[in-house]
Amino acid sequence: MTLFEECAEVLKSNFTIVIGNDEKMAIKILYDHGAINGYIDWGIKNYTLYNDFQELLKSGIVKDDKFFVFADDVDVPIFETTLSLIAANADDVLALCPKIYIYNNDFLLQPMYPYGEIHFLKK
Repeated sequence: MTLFEECAEVLKSNFTIVIGNDEKMAIKILYDHGAINGYIDWGIKNYTLYNDFQELLKSGIVKDDKFFVFADDVDVPIFETTLSLIAANADDVLALCPKIYIYNNDFLLQPMYPYGEIHFLKK
């Protein structure tokens, strides 16, 4: 079983692989957050730093909405799940790739491997 298959298994209660036009829309949303060539320059962004997903959820800033997960790995498709499932299974999600973006229309998160902190940007 691959790391992606393990991740999909633990997220299966609310997990969808994003394909076709939905995939194009998901990529557009990432670029709407300011990604350039798949990279966010956090040095020019006004972001908030959280220690982990639980701290972010407890802050009340973000609800347990659906989020896209974009791993910088051609073998990992973009998928959609809830933030609470990502938080509960962070080890499985973050094992997919050192560079992962977790986002929706309103928010962008990037776990900063290997430090464990999360850069959080509100649109």
